[in-house]
Amino acid sequence: EGVLQKGTEIGVSRFVPVISQRTVISDRERVTANKLPRWERIITEAAEQSRRGRVPVLDDPISFAQAVADAAQSDRALIPWEQEISRSFRSNLSGSGAAAVALIIGPEGGFSDEEIELAGQYGVIPVTLGPRILRAETAAIAAAMLVLYELEIG
Repeated sequence: EGVLQKGTEIGVSRFVPVISQRTVISDRERVTANKLPRWERIITEAAEQSRRGRVPVLDDPISFAQAVADAAQSDRALIPWEQEISRSFRSNLSGSGAAAVALIIGPEGGFSDEEIELAGQYGVIPVTLGPRILRAETAAIAAAMLVLYELEIG
């Protein structure tokens, strides 16, 4: 929920809950019925508080496979991964001319090797967030800020 609030405040335009192999809550119906209305409220309130002209979109939860397929349609698609050591946000965004950047943020425990391989097959680029292992909530905001900063959006 903190990601939705802070992401809205900094300028994220769309949130798509992704169900991956290590996602703690994998019951899509339960998430949709119980969480989505609350998440919508959090996003709306954060948009009002931060004086945003547009309220970010909140999509229904999707599978990881669908997420990478959808992300591949963006100008640039990045997936922060704790095992990536050389590819940075800056090297993948500077001068790219990207207007729409998709970020796929991992759950607690990160992504599996198979998920990273699948992401690569769709052209989603693994990038590093530095030498530390971050909580999912921290990684999401750090990654979004890096994108917004590098592309001078917001």
